[in-house]
Amino acid sequence: MRLNLECDNAAFSRSPVAQRLRARISERPNVLLVRLTSIGDCVLASSVSQALKRALPEARLSWVVQDRCRAVVEGNRHLERVFVAPLSHSPYLGYLRTLTALRRHRFDLALDLHGMLRASLLGKLSGATVCATLSSSRRASRLLADVVVDPGIARQPELHLVERYQRLLWALGIEGAEPELVLPVSDEERAWAARTLAEAGLGSDRPAVALVLGTSDPKRVWPLAHFARVLEWVSADLRTPPLLIGGPLERAAAEELVRLTPANAVNLVGRTTLPQLGALLSRCAAAVTGNTGPMHLAVAAKCPVVAVMNRDRYWHLRPYGAAHTILLPDPREAAGLPDAQALATISPDRVIASLREVVSPRGVAFPAPAALPPPQPPPPR
Repeated sequence: MRLNLECDNAAFSRSPVAQRLRARISERPNVLLVRLTSIGDCVLASSVSQALKRALPEARLSWVVQDRCRAVVEGNRHLERVFVAPLSHSPYLGYLRTLTALRRHRFDLALDLHGMLRASLLGKLSGATVCATLSSSRRASRLLADVVVDPGIARQPELHLVERYQRLLWALGIEGAEPELVLPVSDEERAWAARTLAEAGLGSDRPAVALVLGTSDPKRVWPLAHFARVLEWVSADLRTPPLLIGGPLERAAAEELVRLTPANAVNLVGRTTLPQLGALLSRCAAAVTGNTGPMHLAVAAKCPVVAVMNRDRYWHLRPYGAAHTILLPDPREAAGLPDAQALATISPDRVIASLREVVSPRGVAFPAPAALPPPQPPPPR
């Protein structure tokens, strides 16, 4: 029997139906989180592990994820184990092996945070007593779930994905504190970041401003020439070397960016793991980024973000929290333009103005300009 619930406030967690569901989950529940991809979505889903451990400290949490995103899951301090599912194009034999491993652990609750068939099958066939998902999941995923929760998206289409996950827990009678993303970073990776930045001349006396190049979707890429203008401003006005970060696919763009500008940038693009990237961001005064996985890593690292995003469904994937700035194309300038061209209408000056607002109120101490020599008297006539 499938339950379809609408839950749009914390009070629902104390309702009779939520309490009946809660009664089916022990005080030390064995919980499986299912989120296979992508990097940013896995970082956002980490808020569920945080909320569960706050509400149920004795809960035993596991996560099933695909190999390409495991790096942002394995460092999660709230997890007992991580299962690695085969890639979507892999043979079904790999899925059978994963299912066999999952079924050994007799889960009380499976939370399908992915909402697509392959992921939902793993949750349902894991043998969990209760399998729950959101109403925004694909139809097949909803049919497989025991509990389908509508977080009130029709009335609040701007509801962030993290808040939708929070309402999924409310519907199960699990009420916790404000959601918080988990930064998957070890002490060793933090030490590596401190050492790397110090070697580049960046530290407490010279804070870093990160520029995150590229995204997995070409429609979300801000023009390189715009990044160059911001890079020059950071170098000249903040008097600190800009920090370039990104994945291996952005190496050529980073090299071109360095060539375009005389600014003395620190180029670490394609030279870090994802946890190392998170550790670097945790030591930055601000980050300029598009709609990409590292944007959510920056949020988890409590690094203020200036995000350059298109208007298309940005609201549920925007940087989570009030500390961040979101810049969108002007509807009049971007009218009728494809996404990539619309994004290009966000000028470097808007980003620079936002960066200035981010770093100034926080009292970030950038180096003072070099003292000017005293004025010389005019030469005798």
